Amino acid sequence: MTLPPEAPTLPARLLHGASVLPNREAILPLLPKGCEFAEVGVGTGGFSRLVLSVCAPRLFVAIDEFRLHELDTLWGQPTQTLFGGGTHAQSYRSGFADRIGSGRMRVLEGDSADCLEQLEDRSLDVIYVDADHRYEFVRRDLAVAGRKVRDDGWIIVNDYIMVAELGATIPYGVVNATHEFMIEHDWGMQYLALQTRMFCDVVLRPSHLLPDLASLQHEVALLRASTSWRVTRPLRAAVGLLRSRR
Repeated sequence: MTLPPEAPTLPARLLHGASVLPNREAILPLLPKGCEFAEVGVGTGGFSRLVLSVCAPRLFVAIDEFRLHELDTLWGQPTQTLFGGGTHAQSYRSGFADRIGSGRMRVLEGDSADCLEQLEDRSLDVIYVDADHRYEFVRRDLAVAGRKVRDDGWIIVNDYIMVAELGATIPYGVVNATHEFMIEHDWGMQYLALQTRMFCDVVLRPSHLLPDLASLQHEVALLRASTSWRVTRPLRAAVGLLRSRR
């Protein structure tokens, strides 16, 4: 297996104030409610449903090639069974028929970057990128996403990892393309959402919207000078002592 080249090192300013979350589900409550949300690569719709439930977007755009029915099996299950004998697109549309019928959901079928190009510039609040993970495709998706998201928007990149599995013949280009996009367009990382096999998500925002490091340091200094910090100092010391003896 050939690993991709090393990803460019991110400047520290693009990581100021970044927080770690336990999983990608923890991202959703932090996003704006009633937003316009595009999921690029929807799979069988499980994450789509979660986004709809938590974020309640006024418009949800589902983008996919919808070709999973061409596989014999998916996640250990025959695709004929998984999709009820129909196609991937038919199954997905059927599951969201009410929302599609009301105009609150659009389903775009085809190449991810081409489908994103159909949307107006600066029309989306959140874009979740989870399509083809090869470098050239992630780079294209992010380039288009950067134009389609609003100036105060969010781009979330799935599977922030170098390879799918040990022995894989095709390396991922997600990390490299993401770092290049961040450096080129001055977007910073606000959250790193973990995953149990380290198929993490990164949440990106324009760098001027990231928490200001100086402000964070000032808030910490005020907290440490506060009565509550002094009162809890013995308890924190005791906890530290216990940890040191484990």
